[in-house]
Amino acid sequence: MVGAGPTGLACAIEAQRAGLCAVVVDKGCLCNSLFHYPAHMTFFTTPELLEIGGIPFPAQCQAHAR
Repeated sequence: MVGAGPTGLACAIEAQRAGLCAVVVDKGCLCNSLFHYPAHMTFFTTPELLEIGGIPFPAQCQAHAR
């Protein structure tokens, strides 16, 4: 997978679950796109839907900032 952001990680996890071998590469740190996501911007989703590979990102409010 090219890109270790949320989509790249989710694709690699699903590929592994399907029995495939996946290698994830990125130009930056793991989840580089989340690391560089503007701090003042809001994720417009519920905490239950904000997850990668079945691992949720818990939050105290429904729409939350980084």
